[in-house]
Amino acid sequence: VSPAPLSAAEATEEAISLYADAANFQTSGATELAIDSWKKFLKQYPDDDLASKAAHYLGVCYMQKESPDYVAAAKAFGKALEDSKYELREESLANRGWCLYASAGDGPNRDEAKLKQTLETFATLRKDNPKSDYIDRAFFYSGEAAYGLGERKKAIALYDSFLSLPNAKDSPLRCDAIYARGIALEELKQIKPAIASYKRLLADCADNDLAVDVHLRLGNLSITERDFAAAARSFEQAIAGSDDAADKSYAIYRQAYALV
Repeated sequence: VSPAPLSAAEATEEAISLYADAANFQTSGATELAIDSWKKFLKQYPDDDLASKAAHYLGVCYMQKESPDYVAAAKAFGKALEDSKYELREESLANRGWCLYASAGDGPNRDEAKLKQTLETFATLRKDNPKSDYIDRAFFYSGEAAYGLGERKKAIALYDSFLSLPNAKDSPLRCDAIYARGIALEELKQIKPAIASYKRLLADCADNDLAVDVHLRLGNLSITERDFAAAARSFEQAIAGSDDAADKSYAIYRQAYALV
């Protein structure tokens, strides 16, 4: 997003000049120079009317680096959000929520504090802008953050809220949300709802990269339910759709078990 044009009434001539330099660097793709200029602006004019915009665009630049610095970006968006009325607040909330989630890391060493901040940030976005263009992102990554905190039921409720949105079918995150919902249900031992969620994914997202994994999961869940014929069919579909030797050999092994 390119910085908005300035009017002379918004800031002093000196501030306008520095803001314009930073904006030009950012627009031309000189990200490091833009970062230096935005930081200089914020240091010299922390109380300027344009400071919230400068902090927002600084966050965007950190996201646009070749190796994104999501921690620094989240901090910059947090600075921008100290202004409760500036026009880029909705975008800052969406970006900060994502940066907090991305910087929390993966696996057992995830930063729980950042996941909690993710939930708080997206909750603010949903409250302030219930019809936001970023509402699908707010629900999905809130679900992911809740899942990362071990709150499976809360995650499922957030995925359900996302999937019930009027425009959910148009979201690029929809298939991921259905899959994540199935995983959470499976881990809660809610087998039948998990099977239904996975079947929904296969019906709505047949060409998705997750399809083979879903067929494997459906096969195993069907064995748990002692529906061995359904399990064998699921493993057969996994065998047919997989290019991965490990997945294919596992599917053949499990299919043989189901057939026996």
